[in-house]
Amino acid sequence: VREEGIVIAAPGGVGKTAFVTDCAFKLALGLNVLGYRVVRPLRVCILQAEIPSSYYQRRVRQLSEAYSLSDDASGRIHIPIFHKVPDLGTEDGLKILAAVQQESAADVLIIDPYLSFFPNVNENDNGAVRAALDRLKFTVLLPGNCGAAITDHQAKAPLGQEGGNDPRGAGAKRDWCCTLAALKGAKTPDGEHGAFLKLTLDKVRYAPQPRDPLTLHRDQFSGRFELWHRHSVRPERVAELVSETDGGLPKNKLIKLVAQELTLSDRDARALIDKAVGENLLVVEQGKRKPQHHSVGPAYTPATCSETRSTCS
Repeated sequence: VREEGIVIAAPGGVGKTAFVTDCAFKLALGLNVLGYRVVRPLRVCILQAEIPSSYYQRRVRQLSEAYSLSDDASGRIHIPIFHKVPDLGTEDGLKILAAVQQESAADVLIIDPYLSFFPNVNENDNGAVRAALDRLKFTVLLPGNCGAAITDHQAKAPLGQEGGNDPRGAGAKRDWCCTLAALKGAKTPDGEHGAFLKLTLDKVRYAPQPRDPLTLHRDQFSGRFELWHRHSVRPERVAELVSETDGGLPKNKLIKLVAQELTLSDRDARALIDKAVGENLLVVEQGKRKPQHHSVGPAYTPATCSETRSTCS
């Protein structure tokens, strides 16, 4: 959304930089991003201070080859090189960013990560954080008629608990952004290569909010991210999972098992189970207290999946 900001929060090392760089290429080419339609190719400016520039340049070249980027499309991606990272918490830093935005005519600014570009703003001070982000909005985003995507580290979870989706520090970051996206690592299904991420759209101000997290698959050779859904998994895999249990599973437990093991949302796991039932790979039996139990069906044999292991996963 123009004149607004998106915050993308994730634990360290999950792949924030790789994800936003891939999104930049999709935006520059006018491709869909996370299933959302991009109306026209956009100009993107990437401010990157997370990883060494030489390594980042190799990553960019890798994606350029993967997307077969034309000269016209490559001209829509601008990666400025700074002798010193501008401090966007200061007036001078914002002037530098405004000049870069005007020079590149960027529709989208990617700021990766927050801490490197706002080093002297106390991130635990709600007032200071909100004031700094508002200055970014009124000094750069509104005059430039552009939007911003800012990556940030997630808040650390209490010991023994799973972390939430909020960025680290003040809650003002969540209040300020129009969309909060949270990235987390996901289990890799057997037989699949590359990295899987769960992306939760935790806050969406101007569009419908998806009920389930989105699963992303990053190809380790090209670096591209694509949505991963039930159409990527054969229903034989569900029957195989059931065959490895002690007995029939209630549907709620089976949904959780399939979602975890096959890296699917609960919704996609439910649909895949129903497909397995429809193909007689699973049979549904009434339990003692009326819950449904799912057991291996007559159409499934261990060879069904072992012979097609490369496609079952």
